[in-house]
Amino acid sequence: MAADLAPSIDAAIDIICRARDQGLTVLIHCQEGVSRSAALAIAYMMREHRMRFLDAYAHVKRCSPHISPNMHLVSQLAAFERVWGLAAAQPPPSAGIATPESSSAPSASCASAAAAAAAAAAAAAVASPYAVPSPFALMAARHAP
Repeated sequence: MAADLAPSIDAAIDIICRARDQGLTVLIHCQEGVSRSAALAIAYMMREHRMRFLDAYAHVKRCSPHISPNMHLVSQLAAFERVWGLAAAQPPPSAGIATPESSSAPSASCASAAAAAAAAAAAAAVASPYAVPSPFALMAARHAP
């Protein structure tokens, strides 16, 4: 996925949707598994589960604590929130998605996805000595009421 998400984000999410519709598990990964793959997972949650950016970010972060999308990707995700009309959207109660209010522990699907991602990262021997600051606090401050 290129640094500019707009040209490919809908196609990427559609691929995930087709696989999920067939009952398949989808592993989303990029070189480090921290920024671009996280941005796609967040975008998927936003578009398909009608979650606002901060809620989708929190959900994906619970599933994979090491994510840290770069600020360029975060700003694009914030723009998708407006484009997809998510300003007042909340996930439906029947969506089966753990929200910050409902659970602080990863769901079973999060745990299996996180385990698969960890296994893939270990198999590829991908490790990063760099710690990237989380954009969550920055975005929360920007979007505070």
